[in-house]
Amino acid sequence: MSRARRLSRTLITISRARAYRACPRYHHYQYDQLLSPIDDESLARFGTAGHAGLETWLLAKQAGCSAEVAIGDAQLVAAASAHAAGLDAFELERLAAVLDGYHLMWWDAPYNVLAVEQQFRVPLIDQSTGEPSALDQGGKMDAIVQDSRSGHVLVQEHKFTKED
Repeated sequence: MSRARRLSRTLITISRARAYRACPRYHHYQYDQLLSPIDDESLARFGTAGHAGLETWLLAKQAGCSAEVAIGDAQLVAAASAHAAGLDAFELERLAAVLDGYHLMWWDAPYNVLAVEQQFRVPLIDQSTGEPSALDQGGKMDAIVQDSRSGHVLVQEHKFTKED
Protein backbone atom coordinates (compact mmCIF):
# COMPACT_ATOMS: atom_id res chain seq x y z
CA MET A 1 0.00 0.00 0.00
CA SER A 2 1.44 3.41 -0.94
CA ARG A 3 2.32 5.92 1.77
CA ALA A 4 -0.12 8.51 0.34
CA ARG A 5 -2.99 6.01 0.36
CA ARG A 6 -2.11 4.83 3.88
CA LEU A 7 -2.03 8.41 5.24
CA SER A 8 -5.39 9.27 3.63
CA ARG A 9 -7.09 6.54 5.66
CA THR A 10 -8.82 7.27 8.98
CA LEU A 11 -6.48 6.85 11.95
CA ILE A 12 -7.86 5.26 15.14
CA THR A 13 -5.58 6.01 18.09
CA ILE A 14 -5.90 4.37 21.49
CA SER A 15 -7.32 7.68 22.79
CA ARG A 16 -9.88 7.80 20.00
CA ALA A 17 -11.00 4.20 20.57
CA ARG A 18 -11.25 4.85 24.32
CA ALA A 19 -13.36 7.97 23.67
CA TYR A 20 -15.75 6.00 21.47
CA ARG A 21 -16.11 3.20 24.01
CA ALA A 22 -16.77 5.75 26.77
CA CYS A 23 -19.35 7.74 24.80
CA PRO A 24 -20.07 7.63 21.04
CA ARG A 25 -21.53 11.16 21.16
CA TYR A 26 -18.38 12.53 22.85
CA HIS A 27 -16.33 10.74 20.17
CA HIS A 28 -18.44 12.35 17.42
CA TYR A 29 -17.96 15.85 18.82
CA GLN A 30 -14.25 15.36 19.58
CA TYR A 31 -13.10 13.56 16.40
CA ASP A 32 -15.73 14.16 13.71
CA GLN A 33 -16.70 17.73 14.62
CA LEU A 34 -13.27 18.61 16.12
CA LEU A 35 -14.91 20.14 19.20
CA SER A 36 -13.75 19.63 22.78
CA PRO A 37 -14.89 20.76 26.22
CA ILE A 38 -13.00 23.76 27.57
CA ASP A 39 -11.86 21.89 30.69
CA ASP A 40 -10.26 19.00 28.73
CA GLU A 41 -7.24 21.19 28.05
CA SER A 42 -6.79 22.13 31.69
CA LEU A 43 -6.90 18.47 32.73
CA ALA A 44 -4.20 17.53 30.21
CA ARG A 45 -1.62 20.19 31.20
CA PHE A 46 -0.11 18.20 34.07
CA GLY A 47 0.22 15.11 31.88
CA THR A 48 1.74 17.06 29.02
CA ALA A 49 4.38 18.56 31.32
CA GLY A 50 5.04 15.18 32.91
CA HIS A 51 5.45 13.50 29.54
CA ALA A 52 7.90 16.20 28.46
CA GLY A 53 9.98 15.49 31.56
CA LEU A 54 9.83 11.71 31.11
CA GLU A 55 10.76 11.98 27.44
CA THR A 56 13.84 13.97 28.44
CA TRP A 57 14.67 11.46 31.19
CA LEU A 58 14.35 8.52 28.78
CA LEU A 59 16.49 10.21 26.14
CA ALA A 60 19.17 10.97 28.76
CA LYS A 61 19.12 7.34 29.94
CA GLN A 62 19.34 6.15 26.33
CA ALA A 63 22.31 8.47 25.71
CA GLY A 64 24.16 7.10 28.75
CA CYS A 65 23.98 10.30 30.81
CA SER A 66 24.48 10.19 34.55
CA ALA A 67 21.50 9.85 36.89
CA GLU A 68 22.01 13.43 38.08
CA VAL A 69 21.96 14.83 34.54
CA ALA A 70 18.91 12.75 33.57
CA ILE A 71 16.72 13.86 36.48
CA GLY A 72 18.04 17.43 36.40
CA ASP A 73 17.25 17.83 32.72
CA ALA A 74 13.88 16.11 33.12
CA GLN A 75 12.94 18.48 35.96
CA LEU A 76 13.98 21.55 33.92
CA VAL A 77 12.01 20.50 30.83
CA ALA A 78 8.93 19.52 32.86
CA ALA A 79 9.02 22.80 34.80
CA ALA A 80 9.32 24.84 31.60
CA SER A 81 6.37 22.97 30.09
CA ALA A 82 4.37 23.39 33.31
CA HIS A 83 5.10 27.13 33.45
CA ALA A 84 4.09 27.53 29.80
CA ALA A 85 0.84 25.66 30.54
CA GLY A 86 0.10 27.89 33.52
CA LEU A 87 0.29 25.27 36.27
CA ASP A 88 0.28 26.72 39.77
CA ALA A 89 3.02 26.32 42.40
CA PHE A 90 1.34 23.29 43.98
CA GLU A 91 1.12 21.46 40.64
CA LEU A 92 4.77 22.33 39.91
CA GLU A 93 5.85 20.75 43.21
CA ARG A 94 3.62 17.74 42.63
CA LEU A 95 5.12 17.25 39.18
CA ALA A 96 8.66 17.48 40.60
CA ALA A 97 7.81 14.88 43.24
CA VAL A 98 6.31 12.51 40.65
CA LEU A 99 9.43 12.76 38.48
CA ASP A 100 11.74 12.27 41.49
CA GLY A 101 9.79 9.19 42.53
CA TYR A 102 9.86 7.79 39.00
CA HIS A 103 13.60 8.39 38.77
CA LEU A 104 14.31 6.71 42.11
CA MET A 105 12.15 3.72 41.19
CA TRP A 106 13.38 3.13 37.65
CA TRP A 107 16.90 4.51 37.14
CA ASP A 108 18.65 1.29 38.18
CA ALA A 109 16.06 -1.04 36.62
CA PRO A 110 17.61 -3.49 34.13
CA TYR A 111 16.03 -1.90 31.05
CA ASN A 112 17.85 -0.41 28.09
CA VAL A 113 15.98 2.33 26.24
CA LEU A 114 15.84 1.50 22.52
CA ALA A 115 13.47 4.23 21.27
CA VAL A 116 11.53 7.17 22.68
CA GLU A 117 8.20 8.51 21.33
CA GLN A 118 8.19 5.94 18.52
CA GLN A 119 5.28 6.44 16.11
CA PHE A 120 3.32 3.55 14.64
CA ARG A 121 0.46 3.15 12.18
CA VAL A 122 -1.05 -0.16 11.09
CA PRO A 123 -4.22 -1.09 9.21
CA LEU A 124 -7.06 -2.61 11.19
CA ILE A 125 -8.08 -6.00 9.83
CA ASP A 126 -11.74 -6.66 9.02
CA GLN A 127 -12.46 -9.80 11.05
CA SER A 128 -15.12 -11.02 8.61
CA THR A 129 -12.86 -10.90 5.53
CA GLY A 130 -9.33 -10.99 6.94
CA GLU A 131 -8.51 -7.98 4.74
CA PRO A 132 -7.38 -4.51 5.83
CA SER A 133 -10.36 -2.27 6.59
CA ALA A 134 -10.60 1.43 5.72
CA LEU A 135 -9.29 2.27 9.20
CA ASP A 136 -5.77 2.46 10.60
CA GLN A 137 -4.75 2.31 14.23
CA GLY A 138 -1.77 4.30 15.36
CA GLY A 139 -0.15 6.58 17.84
CA LYS A 140 3.10 6.92 19.72
CA MET A 141 4.72 4.55 22.15
CA ASP A 142 6.34 6.41 25.06
CA ALA A 143 9.35 4.11 24.89
CA ILE A 144 10.57 0.79 23.61
CA VAL A 145 12.87 -0.89 26.11
CA GLN A 146 14.79 -4.14 26.34
CA ASP A 147 15.01 -6.17 29.52
CA SER A 148 18.74 -6.83 29.89
CA ARG A 149 18.05 -10.02 31.87
CA SER A 150 15.75 -11.80 29.42
CA GLY A 151 16.39 -9.87 26.20
CA HIS A 152 12.64 -9.25 25.78
CA VAL A 153 11.70 -6.05 23.97
CA LEU A 154 8.81 -4.24 25.68
CA VAL A 155 6.59 -1.23 25.07
CA GLN A 156 6.65 1.25 27.96
CA GLU A 157 3.62 3.50 28.37
CA HIS A 158 3.15 6.26 30.95
CA LYS A 159 -0.09 7.85 32.13
CA PHE A 160 -0.47 10.89 34.34
CA THR A 161 -3.67 11.39 36.27
CA LYS A 162 -4.95 13.25 39.28
CA GLU A 163 -6.79 10.11 40.39
CA ASP A 164 -5.41 7.26 42.49
